[in-house]
Amino acid sequence: MKQQKRKDGRVYLSVVEGYRDAEGRTRTRHVRSLGYLDELEKLYDDPVAHFRAEVARENEAAREARAPVIVKIAPGRRIDKREEGHGRVDMGAAVPSAYLHRDLGLWAYFENRRAGRRTSCDPFRVLELLVWNRISDPGSKRACFCSIVC
Repeated sequence: MKQQKRKDGRVYLSVVEGYRDAEGRTRTRHVRSLGYLDELEKLYDDPVAHFRAEVARENEAAREARAPVIVKIAPGRRIDKREEGHGRVDMGAAVPSAYLHRDLGLWAYFENRRAGRRTSCDPFRVLELLVWNRISDPGSKRACFCSIVC
């Protein structure tokens, strides 16, 4: 949380996030504005403490969301390799999903193109399913399409 003293003497509160840029220097980016301290004191007894606690809860939730997921498979579990589809243990599509959403920014691209248009399907979701399928079960584009649609 950042407290900025303005030229008129009022203190403005905002939530900022620290990160490192491509060169490794530390930077901050604005997350959201909270308002002027004197106005927030009318709503909260101690607005600084209130919002620090709120930001701490949000940070903890973000840490838990980034925490690794532990998958447990019983060592005695038998997997029949000859059985089609049932012997495979699917670990999900977390990595491709992260690349599509965060790293490549494709979700934002498709959402910007879809805004204001009436479509019966979500083109990004179709792309996402096709990518997941091609990664988990490589094959032709036709086979991938048929396994999703059929």
